Amino acid sequence: MDIGKKLIPINQKNSIKEAVIRLFLAQDIIKPEDFKELIKTNFKSLFTEFNSINSFKLAFENTGGNIEHRQYEEKNTGFQFIGFDEEGSLKKVLQAHNGGHDKTLSKKEKINFSINDFCTSYTQDIDLFGLFYFCNFT
Repeated sequence: MDIGKKLIPINQKNSIKEAVIRLFLAQDIIKPEDFKELIKTNFKSLFTEFNSINSFKLAFENTGGNIEHRQYEEKNTGFQFIGFDEEGSLKKVLQAHNGGHDKTLSKKEKINFSINDFCTSYTQDIDLFGLFYFCNFT
């Protein structure tokens, strides 16, 4: 599928400052911490920071008229690659997350180029992610 044919600006004269795209994955992201290796190799020139994602869930209970909550922490449910521009400002984030029923891979990028360039960049990032995933976990 050519993602560039699916992402079409509303008006060609409008300026696009940020683009976000999210994919829903069919399977869990196995061993999210192992993806840190990508920042040392394939993503070395694209991203400068790797962060693990920890999630938590809240469960509310009604115990005799009192509402109580419990918090359940889930460690290492995903990861983020973060890239900065020359001035040190956040430029892009590639994130994978196992969140309950939703397993997602998303990219957010501040752009000062065309939507086609964003699509090309996104496709390259996804290809590297997929290559790493299938070479290491299947």
